[in-house]
Amino acid sequence: SLYLSPTLMQQYNELHSVALEMQTPGDYTQQIKQIQDIQLQLKQMRLEAYYALQWIGYYFIKYMQGPISNVQNVLQSINDVIVKNMPTWTK
Repeated sequence: SLYLSPTLMQQYNELHSVALEMQTPGDYTQQIKQIQDIQLQLKQMRLEAYYALQWIGYYFIKYMQGPISNVQNVLQSINDVIVKNMPTWTK
């Protein structure tokens, strides 16, 4: 349809000429790749931090197993007393 309209063809040629003048230098692609590589490294660091926090949580729970079990046992005992005495307390 451009070839059928001289006006459209002229406008296309003008825009194409302007676009050629505004093209980025040849090393633009390499610079963008470098930025993308940096972004990848930052994403990897974010992923590593996520897993590091999971490892910290794992070891915290592992090393605190004794106190955690004690707390769990105390809470279980309290719940047992509540269930056992609920009818009397609520009367």
